[in-house]
Amino acid sequence: MNDESIVRLDFGDKECQIFAYESPLPPDMSPQYEKLELSALSKGQISALYQQIPSMVAANTLKDAYYVAKWPEGVPHKLVKFADDSGYMSTVKGQGGKFAGHAHFQPLSTQAVVMMGFAALSVVTSQYFLAEINQKMTRITQSLDQILAFLYGDKKAELLSELSFVKYAYENFASIMAHSEQRAATIQSIQGARKTAIQDVEFYFNDLHTTVQGAKTGDIEKSVEKAFQIRQCLDLSIQLYMTANLLEVYYAQNYDSDYLKYVENDVKSYIGKYEKQLIANFNALKMAISAFKPKIGQKVDTEALASSVSKATAYLMDNECGELEDKFVTSLYSAEKAVEYCIAPDGTLYMKKMA
Repeated sequence: MNDESIVRLDFGDKECQIFAYESPLPPDMSPQYEKLELSALSKGQISALYQQIPSMVAANTLKDAYYVAKWPEGVPHKLVKFADDSGYMSTVKGQGGKFAGHAHFQPLSTQAVVMMGFAALSVVTSQYFLAEINQKMTRITQSLDQILAFLYGDKKAELLSELSFVKYAYENFASIMAHSEQRAATIQSIQGARKTAIQDVEFYFNDLHTTVQGAKTGDIEKSVEKAFQIRQCLDLSIQLYMTANLLEVYYAQNYDSDYLKYVENDVKSYIGKYEKQLIANFNALKMAISAFKPKIGQKVDTEALASSVSKATAYLMDNECGELEDKFVTSLYSAEKAVEYCIAPDGTLYMKKMA
């Protein structure tokens, strides 16, 4: 493919390159591409975008060809906002990179259809990265029955409520992003979920400390059981906090570098605190087990208790949260990643796998 066959659209801070797909294998058979799941709305917008592409590229392009839309520096996060607003001025460079004028994207115009198609690509990209990290949120993705098995106390209803909302915001991301008023209300609720998650983290840490202290003089078996139960609640609260932070960034499409750095540092700080306090409390629990003296006639398998606590401590010290934290940071800066799509004539969308 030569440079003259590429059409470039300048969106201010980012450039989109559009050209005909050239490969002996169609994208659905190529190991380089993966098919993306699209909502009916997104597929309709991308299909409409496809109808406009032939007029941009070389006249000898085959009918019903596949087209590639490539963003070397990432999809501009402004696209969703511009699709909502009155328009956006973009420079269009034709074959050979020559200036071909301006396309003023106005509602109900051909250019507006193009803008909405690109905005749909932005939403799909965000949804892809959200799905990537959601797979790592092992507590949040558990079934309701599994979560109910370890949640307890006054925080149970509160945490379940926020968890249910965050799942709703994740599952309906593409649809809600298409409606600005609903998007604004959702962001506000996500901020509330983030606050609740932090409050719950602090509550469960205090409860864990109290439980470990009580293990020195109380029922050691019940204390160990309670400590593991609290640890599950802490896992859920931390993952809820991370997910809420990401959802707020994605819904607001706020990729300001200073803001992203703040979010990154804040989440890393809480993860670091989480790991240190868990390790400290489980080490204290292990010491309580070692010092435990059963009463006459009391049978307690202290070796089994100590083994389970030691395994949990070793798991934490092996940087259990490291992979999840790395995935969070990757998703946080997803808008800056180079991304390449292949659009089929029927609006089916394929995304080139990232290295």
